[in-house]
Amino acid sequence: MLLARDICGGGIDRRGGGCGDCLLFVWGFSKNNVGAYNAYLILTITQLPRQLTGFEERPVSTLIGCLIGLALFAYIWYVRTRIFPDFNFIAPKKMNGKYVFSE
Repeated sequence: MLLARDICGGGIDRRGGGCGDCLLFVWGFSKNNVGAYNAYLILTITQLPRQLTGFEERPVSTLIGCLIGLALFAYIWYVRTRIFPDFNFIAPKKMNGKYVFSE
């Protein structure tokens, strides 16, 4: 539930798509699509300052939510590096100007 709320911004998307973005992530993760993993990692990084906005009012719950978000980020990063060992952050690895893939 936390994953869906974080990605969709509270559940209902302003464009009227509901939680279609969440379903795209579920589909991408189930098909082992590297683009879904990269998109999740980038969106998590960009949403980190937004997670810290309520820190003055509720520091404990904000800190717990932020730690859960960072744990999910670390887990997705770990899974992506295990499934796709040939990728750096968002692109394939390069050595001596050539892309390197393991077999």
